[in-house]
Amino acid sequence: MTEARTILELAGRTIPTPPLGQATLVLIDYQNEYCEGPLKLVGVEAAIGRAEALLHAGRRAGARSSTSPTRARRAACSTGRKGAAISSTR
Repeated sequence: MTEARTILELAGRTIPTPPLGQATLVLIDYQNEYCEGPLKLVGVEAAIGRAEALLHAGRRAGARSSTSPTRARRAACSTGRKGAAISSTR
């Protein structure tokens, strides 16, 4: 399988990644629909866990962060939850 590339990468251009403490993290669309039912995604629990780890690492480094109104945490895929926050925005 080939690795996904951005349009800029396909054009031979790159954008330097800032240090984590200078970055802005925006996490969107973490909701239960991706955990079960017809929209279930393979590996969604692992993806949510990685997003949670990135968010915590970014906050420790001083990054700005934002999550959408429909936020999620690892436990969001458990029965009876309606997408909850990884953690609140600061």
